[in-house]
Amino acid sequence: MDVRPVGDATDPGRAGTIPARRPPGRGSLPRRAAAVLERASRRTVRRARRLACVPAVQVAARVGFLGKTVLYGVVGALALQTALGLRGGRTIDVKEALLVLDVGAAGRATTVLVGAAIAILGGWFVLDGLANPLRARAGRLQAISRVGQAIGGAGYVALGALGIRLALGEGIGPSGDQLARGFAARVLEQPTGPLAMGVIGVGAIVIGVRQARLGVTHASLETLDLERFSAGFRQRVAAVAALGFGTQGAIFALVGAFLVQAAFERQPLEATGTGGALAALARKPYGTTLLLSAAIGLLAYALYAGLEGALKRMPQREGKSRRAAAA
Repeated sequence: MDVRPVGDATDPGRAGTIPARRPPGRGSLPRRAAAVLERASRRTVRRARRLACVPAVQVAARVGFLGKTVLYGVVGALALQTALGLRGGRTIDVKEALLVLDVGAAGRATTVLVGAAIAILGGWFVLDGLANPLRARAGRLQAISRVGQAIGGAGYVALGALGIRLALGEGIGPSGDQLARGFAARVLEQPTGPLAMGVIGVGAIVIGVRQARLGVTHASLETLDLERFSAGFRQRVAAVAALGFGTQGAIFALVGAFLVQAAFERQPLEATGTGGALAALARKPYGTTLLLSAAIGLLAYALYAGLEGALKRMPQREGKSRRAAAA
């Protein structure tokens, strides 16, 4: 610290030091900016938590889960038809499921409703991920998970917007497989593209494993209000969650494995989306059995989405939650 003498330095009674006043430096600006950002972040979280407690918002979120049920139900049903050799079966992703729904006037209305529901659900995921209204346990991994949930919610919002555009007569754009291959081609063109693509693929595998773990360990049930139901019902819900999350996680991990393969072979055509991953299962030895298992798992995932919409534990305002706890 800079000091300056006061009085006579040779006189112990008069000598002394006081801190020199440091002129405002540049270092104070980042600290002030960080403080402003922190206050803004806290205000945003408080407002988001209040919004998550609004009954109308919670009802809309529950309806949004029904949209997820419809889309994954379509994907699973068509995969089941393919596995059983029935006419009309095919392997698609949730984006193409919107296209399947958009047939005739009734189908167009259904597409609008499902698209709106999915967009609302995406907004809820963003709100839930950023605000953590249920005050789930904190930690670095949990924070990363909530950020991932918010990003996934943004994807649902975009998917819902595509559904509404489709119902208005606009195109739905490239399929998930085409998007994956186009993305892989752009990444692999870069000098470090194969490495980056490999990292992305491994990340997708990790996310898939985590997703499967949520179902197998029953961690996905922590946000459901199951205490008022019988033990038998809770066990059935746990079985549906294990099958659904396990299948969805396995498919996501398979998509990641194809990205890693594209990185090793420097071949973007190896990359694929959900529909392509299901088609790849069908081409494997015992492909019919694998695809049948995946189809049943996707239908279970669709069913769980409906159960989650009906049974999800919603946040309450702090005063109301205290009164409920006291009662």
